[in-house]
Amino acid sequence: MAKRPVEKYDFKAFGEAIKAARTGRKESRKQVSDEMYISPRYLANIENKGQHPSLQIFFELMLRYNISVDQFLLDTPTQKDTKRRQLDALLDDMSDNGIRIVTATAKEISEVEITKEVIYLIHNKTKSFRQIVNSIDVLEKVAQANGFTQIDENIAKEVLCG
Repeated sequence: MAKRPVEKYDFKAFGEAIKAARTGRKESRKQVSDEMYISPRYLANIENKGQHPSLQIFFELMLRYNISVDQFLLDTPTQKDTKRRQLDALLDDMSDNGIRIVTATAKEISEVEITKEVIYLIHNKTKSFRQIVNSIDVLEKVAQANGFTQIDENIAKEVLCG
């Protein structure tokens, strides 16, 4: 009986993610290979050539580096991507004080990003009604983040519409 023709999955993106995570941890290929009982050449081929790892090695690498398999195998990933999983792993080992610092930093970043969006919209003299409504929502978020309870919609429309 003939083999069913099946397109092989390209593991290059997975290999690149493994390599980035490994080098990010400053682990040598030899060190990882020794710990996982695989040859350095096998790991190099997975990282650089997209060689298909065995299911066991695939699973071990995924767990070792907190890699989200969803982003590589699914068209629309349903769970957290690799960067979020790696951040979660860091947060799991962090003290309560560290968590407070990270939370405060994340809030500041969010406020800066919202403020940049508002400045962009004002600079480009947003005209459409939907954009005005969205801009008012953003302005309200900025106002709340800075301790104000609400903003005057008429003033916001005046600022945004010129």
